[in-house]
Amino acid sequence: MSSDGPPSRRGKSGAQDALEGVVVLGTVAAGSKSARTQPVLLLDDGSRADVHVEGDNPFEEATLAARVGSRCRAQGVWRNGVLRVAGIEVIEDGADRKAEDGTGAASGDGA
Repeated sequence: MSSDGPPSRRGKSGAQDALEGVVVLGTVAAGSKSARTQPVLLLDDGSRADVHVEGDNPFEEATLAARVGSRCRAQGVWRNGVLRVAGIEVIEDGADRKAEDGTGAASGDGA
């Protein structure tokens, strides 16, 4: 992640956690050979969390990608700075968020 983006939230490996926020596109593993843009969870306090849905390709994150712009809840276990979850619950669909704010775009900072 770039230094000018929101701070990352990382739990202690093995710790269980439940997070809620908006799925946005962000840079993961900045400065490494694995640096890429992929969906992350932007939390209400402005920090972000890297989340991986078990079974998804970690370089594609198809389950999260389909939920960009949606407010979601994720519950799982931290491992190496990533919250690993069995699934992700949509609290408010991205299409609903776009209609409510009147901009036609989902809320959230994707950096």
